[in-house]
Formats: sequence, structure tokens, C-alpha cells
Amino acid sequence: MPNTQINASFGVRYEETDVESYSVQRPVAGFNWITPIQLSKVLADEEVTEILEGAYEHFLPNLDISMNITDDLITRFSYSKTIARSSIGAMFPATSLDLHRAGGPFRASRGNPNLLPFESENIDLSLEYYYQEGSYVSLGHFRKQVDNFIATGQIESELEGPNGPLTDPSINPRGDCPTGTASDPIADCVSQPGDPIILWEISTPQNLDATRVYGWEFNVQHLFGETGFGTIVNYTMVNSADEYDVYSLENDFALTGLSDSANWVVFYEQDNYQVRAAYNWRDEFLLSGGLEPTFTEAYSQLDISASYDINEYVSVFLDGINITDESTRRHGRFSNQLIDYETYGPCYNVGFRGKF
Repeated sequence: MPNTQINASFGVRYEETDVESYSVQRPVAGFNWITPIQLSKVLADEEVTEILEGAYEHFLPNLDISMNITDDLITRFSYSKTIARSSIGAMFPATSLDLHRAGGPFRASRGNPNLLPFESENIDLSLEYYYQEGSYVSLGHFRKQVDNFIATGQIESELEGPNGPLTDPSINPRGDCPTGTASDPIADCVSQPGDPIILWEISTPQNLDATRVYGWEFNVQHLFGETGFGTIVNYTMVNSADEYDVYSLENDFALTGLSDSANWVVFYEQDNYQVRAAYNWRDEFLLSGGLEPTFTEAYSQLDISASYDINEYVSVFLDGINITDESTRRHGRFSNQLIDYETYGPCYNVGFRGKF
């Protein structure tokens, strides 16, 4: 019986981040009644620069432990804290007003430079069996506690332009308006600083909640002796308590992009030749939440690649992406509520690579 061997490594990383985000735009100073129910925006004469700032810091530890139970059987444990910053678009401070009708509702959207990044506390445990040279089977379990989860939330707030507060267009305080145009407003039908102030419903990215993600990973890699042929299969199952309930109107918080996935790869690598075919599958997942969600339906595609090394400096290659011409379909709360249907067809690349 071989001696049990244990290896461990530990590290910690410190990150400090300062955020300064600004926008330059002509803000909306009021509204013009084109008809008794139709409004157009009146922009300020001059551009306004809006600057918002944010800051945060993190200590991020990492611990990895592996133990050779036998020469062929290895178990691994990992603990870490990681962060993932929000997109640049989510931190853009400019305010955008939606199209409105007199009487509302009055909605707007705005970025949030004060967003904290996703902070994930991760635990991974795996068991790996290497049954021959280059071939193995592994089973892994993972758990992730995610804090500061970023999702779109709503706040109620007043908005003011440089020429005074925006008016409440639900009632024209100056009487009935004749038919006008957006480019040539009628003076009596343009809002004034003394008009009632709107209370806006503003959609903005927020650090809303914490959630837990957990699942299993199964992997197999097998080489067929000295033939050069091999295959790789993996399957990932992932779950969370915060899933979208299509039969409820109270989905305040639901994880997006969460789904099972699988891959099957067949390859040949011998001498100067490399050939690879990969089948990729992903189950249905929530693309965006809110009152009316968007789901991306289950999708799969087949990709191929091949290359030949002419010598140690030059090689030629062929890549084929989505060679079976698969399509992407998205729907609303139920599958018969089609939102969009995308088809791009297969894509092929032929070329050569050189090292000098």
C-alpha cells in the first residue's frame, strides 16, 4: 500500500478599487404636449456632465488541498473567495427616460457606479480515478454562496433638469392643447418649472440579495491505446433555490443564466495531424427576469476543427462552427410566447499559422 501523500497551498489577495463614472448629455428639461395624450421630450439647451463615484476593497483567500489515496485515486478540496465586477454599462450614470403618455406611468433607467462586485465564497470537492495513462474519471461537487448579487431593481425618485423640475404630464395645467409637433412646440403646451413634479419609477442595477448555487460535475477522458483516438465527456448539473416561478407574479429575485450543460468531444492526435469534433448542449435558462421574463430555450451545436503541421513552423487549419445549422429561440413566461428566433448558419474558417 503506497504512503498517503497530502499537498496543500494557501494564498491571499488584496484588491482595492476606485470607480469614477461620468456621462455628458442634454438632459430632459420638460415635456411638450403634441396631443392631449401624446408627449415629446424637451431637451435642455446645454450639455450637462454627471459624475458619480464608488469604492470598495476585498481580501480574497484561497486554499487548495489534494490527497493521493492510492497511486491512481486522488481527492481534492478547494476553498476560495472570488469577485466578479459588474459590466461597464451597468455603472453608466446617465439617466434615460422611457417614452410616455400623459397620465403615466413614468419610468426611467439609470446606471449605478456604486455597485459592489459579486462576492462568491466557493467550496469544491472532487474524486479522480486515473485508470490508465491519459485516461481518468472524476466526480465533483461545488457550492457557491454569492453575496451582492446584481439585478435590476426599482426606486422612486424625483428628477430635475437644469431648467427646473420636470412637470407632471398627467394634467396639462394650461388647458387643452391643439395638435402640435415635436420640432415646433406650442408655447402653451410646454411644461414649466412651476408645474407639479413627477415621482419617477427608476430601474437601476442594484446589489439586491444573496443566493446559493450548488451542483455536480462528471468528467471522463479516455485514450484508445496508441491509436491517437480519444474522447472526453462531461456533464454539469446546477441548482439554486432562487429560480423563476412562471406561475407567480412575485419573482423579486431569480438567478439568470443558470442551467445544466454537457459536452462530448471526439479527437484524433497523431504525428502532424489533429482532428476534433465537439457536441455542446445547454438546457433552457432564464436570460432576464422581472415581471415579464425572457427564457433562452435548450440549445445544442456541433463544431469541428482539423489542422496539419507542415513543419515545425507552419501549419494549416480548418474550423467549422455550428455545422448542423442550429437556431436559438427565446420565449416569454410560457413557450408559446415567442420573443425572438435567431439563426446564423454554419461558419467555416480556413487558414494557416506560422511561427517566426
